[in-house]
Amino acid sequence: MGGEFEDSSRRALRVSRELRAALTDLGGVLLPTECVGCGAWDEMVCDRCLAQILGEPQVLDLELAGIPGFAVANYEGAMRRFVLAGKHDPRLDLRSYFAAAGENAAVLAARLGVMRCHREVFVVPAPSTTPGASSPVAGAFATGIMSGLVKSGVASQSGVLEILKMRPGTKKQAGLGYSQRVTNRHHRMTLVAPGAGSELSGVAAVLVDDVSATGSTLREMARVLQGVGTEILGGFVFATSQFSQ
Repeated sequence: MGGEFEDSSRRALRVSRELRAALTDLGGVLLPTECVGCGAWDEMVCDRCLAQILGEPQVLDLELAGIPGFAVANYEGAMRRFVLAGKHDPRLDLRSYFAAAGENAAVLAARLGVMRCHREVFVVPAPSTTPGASSPVAGAFATGIMSGLVKSGVASQSGVLEILKMRPGTKKQAGLGYSQRVTNRHHRMTLVAPGAGSELSGVAAVLVDDVSATGSTLREMARVLQGVGTEILGGFVFATSQFSQ
């Protein structure tokens, strides 16, 4: 696929300038003196890290028949630090970068021809274990995926649909082992409104999460939505640890 795309270094530099200009224009955004990911001096996100953020998505096995999965990056090193900063550092606003990653991933994944085209496709982000505290990373990434689906022609129109919630008492995945993570997501999601199922029948959707270690969150999302007749076209995560195991 590499020959079909413009030189990655040139693209990284171009997008880097655009993103930096956009972030500066927001005003009130304090740019740090080193790269969030690798610590390179005097840049919020250096060209090397940006090239990873905007790289070709890797195929991710979701263990879901007929549903392709894609991951932008490995959850280690610079990309792990980038995700953690986006989720937990209130001084930084990295949403533009995660949105750009989502749009780029959707466009490149669409070229593989594994997602059927629809007039309308909804992007469903993974619900948070804390009600009302959705991940800024997942939210921005989902917005980018939405834009990429339209840009690539997979959808004529698209929107983000926060239709799922965790059941009360569900624990966070952080700190759990592989089998514990799988168990912790098994049958732990439901629709936000009991009557929403009838409106989701026949709807096309793409699933989105920020980080995936086991794929259990996306599988649980698919279970709930397929149970009411939703067609799942694919699943996207920004980063995964599956390739590091």
